[in-house]
Amino acid sequence: MFGSTSGSVALRVNAAAGTGTIFELPATNGSNTNILQTNGSGITSWVAAPTGGVNWDAIGDPSGNGSIAMGSTVQTMDWATSTTTNPLSLTAAALTTGELLNITSNSLTSGTLIDITSNGTAALTGQKGLNISLQGANSTGAQTTYGAYLSNTHSGTSVNVGLYTTATGGTTNLGLNVDGGQTLLGGTTLSTGTLAKLNIVSSMSSNGSTTAIAGIHGEYTFTNGGNSSYVQVGNRFVFNNAPTTNPNTMEGEIIRTVDNTSLVNLVRGIDITSNGGSNTAGTNTGLRATGATFGIQGITTGLAGAVSVPAALYGESTGTTIGDILRLYSQSVTSAPSFASFYQDTSTFTGTGLLMNFATGSGAFNGNYLDLRNNTTTVFKVTNAGLTSTALGSTASTNAVCSSLANTTAP
Repeated sequence: MFGSTSGSVALRVNAAAGTGTIFELPATNGSNTNILQTNGSGITSWVAAPTGGVNWDAIGDPSGNGSIAMGSTVQTMDWATSTTTNPLSLTAAALTTGELLNITSNSLTSGTLIDITSNGTAALTGQKGLNISLQGANSTGAQTTYGAYLSNTHSGTSVNVGLYTTATGGTTNLGLNVDGGQTLLGGTTLSTGTLAKLNIVSSMSSNGSTTAIAGIHGEYTFTNGGNSSYVQVGNRFVFNNAPTTNPNTMEGEIIRTVDNTSLVNLVRGIDITSNGGSNTAGTNTGLRATGATFGIQGITTGLAGAVSVPAALYGESTGTTIGDILRLYSQSVTSAPSFASFYQDTSTFTGTGLLMNFATGSGAFNGNYLDLRNNTTTVFKVTNAGLTSTALGSTASTNAVCSSLANTTAP
């Protein structure tokens, strides 16, 4: 132990004569919280120890790998008065295949690994809760990179959600906004040549018209919140055709079925069931189509005839006493050439223009083949027995209809 009665120097080590002092320890100033500090000129002095220990900005760079065991303590970082752009910045200039930040917990139950919260009331356009940006030109081509890669592979009878989003409270709430690029569901490779904004690649081997759905399943519920004139729509597609120079062909929607098997399959391009409920009070329509040229255009190649005779238009009724299988109606037609037309062109046709074949099986036909009316008055009729009746003019004529029946005898 060294001391000094003068209070100025506690220990001094001198060099050889004329070379000065090698080390000088100053006397204590009476405080037990001071520490020794040496300046750049080799002068050592007592100074007050920093409150709370050494500041982070005074810690030197580590020279090797290290770890900190927090135990059960909770550490909080608070930049309450900081307005800088990046209060915390992590940079790894030489990182290649490693991880810049790894957060792992093998004991997590209902907690959250990372919780990002902002409860401020001064949000402006451009505020982001999480911003991930990958940039730079790849040195080699044909690389697949991910801006965000999410994986949830819990085993067992659980519901695994890879991504859950919700947006509420605003005038416009977008749960998901894909600003650029294509969206692929069901795989890692887009369909060959597609430029579709949404591409679904899927296969299905299960069974069930309500469960074995390979693509999109939508289930909507409409409740009338106003009067009886409310119109509510399940899906709405608007296609704007605006060619500038040459005419084009625009298809609003294409449904293409491909069956290259040799099995007796039942294939439908589209199946509409509109009578799933029990209400019969209103007007229930399976398909309504409006066109400036054709409302409905049906074309058949006539090739698949193993089960049913091909037809471009086929109508079937499962009713008994109400309804028509074919009805042609107009409230506006005036001088159109015809109400119904049958055309045959260029080919040689040897069949029948109009064929009515009733009671082909076990049923019976007791109606009329034809009943032509003018304002509900029958002017020409052909019964199921082939008896024909027509109305004759009341004025005299040189033409006549001959019959073997006596006058005033009904046919």
